[in-house]
Amino acid sequence: MSTPVHEIVIFGLKPGVDRAAFVAAIPESEAFLRRQEGFISRTILPEVDGARWVDLVLWESAEAAHAAFERFGQELGSCLFAQAIDDASVVALRARV
Repeated sequence: MSTPVHEIVIFGLKPGVDRAAFVAAIPESEAFLRRQEGFISRTILPEVDGARWVDLVLWESAEAAHAAFERFGQELGSCLFAQAIDDASVVALRARV
């Protein structure tokens, strides 16, 4: 039996990105996640100072998390949500529940 994992992605937005437009784009990324096998839940929120974002996704297994992470760029790479993220700022961690 697989062990659930939390995927924790911390990132900043590119300079000049409109925060309201980024927030409006979150549902599109959420819809993608909900279609992925092994998805359980997601919470995305800004840090207290607003400088970075924390995206917490619960998966049924590390394999499910990895597969979705790989597909994310392929399927959503051109959407506003993905385009707004400063790639150099991304830190992605997975922790067993």
